[in-house]
Amino acid sequence: MTHIVQDVYVSRTLTQPLLGWPAIKRMGLFSHLSNVEAVERFRLMFPALFIGLGKLEQECHIELTPSTQPHCLYAPRRIPLPLQEAVNTELQRMQDEGVISPVTRPTDWCSGMVVVRKKNGKVRERLIPTWLI
Repeated sequence: MTHIVQDVYVSRTLTQPLLGWPAIKRMGLFSHLSNVEAVERFRLMFPALFIGLGKLEQECHIELTPSTQPHCLYAPRRIPLPLQEAVNTELQRMQDEGVISPVTRPTDWCSGMVVVRKKNGKVRERLIPTWLI
C-alpha cells in the first residue's frame, strides 16, 4: 500500500473542492484531460470507470488537528412536505449504492441537511459544513 502525505486546507467560504488539484494528482485519483474530445476518448478507453459510483478500493485515513472539536447538530432541519417522498427515495437510493449508511448509535459528529430541488425535478441533499452552523 502506498502512503501519501498531502496538506489539505479547509476554507470557511468553501468555493472549491476540499481536495485541490495537487492532492488529486499525487493520490492518482484523476489525470488531466484538456478538452471534451479527450474526455470522450477516455470514456471509450475505460467505459467501466463511467458506470455507477466510483469508490476507493483501499481504506483512507484522515488525521485531524489535535484541537479539533466534534460538532453535532441535534435539531434536524425540517423537510418541506411536498419534498419528503422525493427525499426519502433519494436517501434510499444513496444508501443502496453505498454512498451513505444509517447511523444507529449516538455520534459526536453530525451536519445538517438542506434539500434543494434540481432543474429536472429531483432533489439534492446538501450537507452544511459545521463551521457555517
